[in-house]
Amino acid sequence: MRHSSATEYSTTVMHNSRMRNLLCVALILLGCVFIQHSQANELRDFTEKRATPPLELKDIHGKQHSLADYRGKVVLVNFWAGWCQPCLQEIPQLIKLAEILKDKPFTILAVNVAEEKKLAGYGFVKKMDEHMVMLMDTDSKAFERWKGIGLPSTFVLDPAGVIRYEAYGPVNWDRQDIVSAFEALMQEENADQKTPKQ
Repeated sequence: MRHSSATEYSTTVMHNSRMRNLLCVALILLGCVFIQHSQANELRDFTEKRATPPLELKDIHGKQHSLADYRGKVVLVNFWAGWCQPCLQEIPQLIKLAEILKDKPFTILAVNVAEEKKLAGYGFVKKMDEHMVMLMDTDSKAFERWKGIGLPSTFVLDPAGVIRYEAYGPVNWDRQDIVSAFEALMQEENADQKTPKQ
């Protein structure tokens, strides 16, 4: 009887895990459909009262990364996938943004959602890897913790690691107003460093 109960429990756990993964994929797909048919492509202030979620993932070369590694920089966290057309639409602009701010305290963390085996087949990955840190969210758990809404979902952190902006859908990242907003965040860090501590 005990063996039978343990087997039933294990089966239930596995079933629940599969259902959870399927639900996550369905929500991502639904979000992408919504984004493709909407104008949700503006960078906006992040107004939620919640702490920045953790982000500890390996890059495509197997190196472990953490948000703490980028403290003192403006960080753009972009959740994307190669099958997501809006994601592909904004990649050239992300690359341009990286080139514009290459000599500034700025980093793009491009978090691929659940595509570990397919990623090597995308020809544009090499170009992305030259301009940003390519992280692997193989089980979509990071995407869930960050509460993304479809793909792409993007969050911009200030040098203190606080989320200041968010965007859902493709954005023209090399626009001057966006570049200026990021440069203003960098100046906040410089002002903090110049302010005498009490």
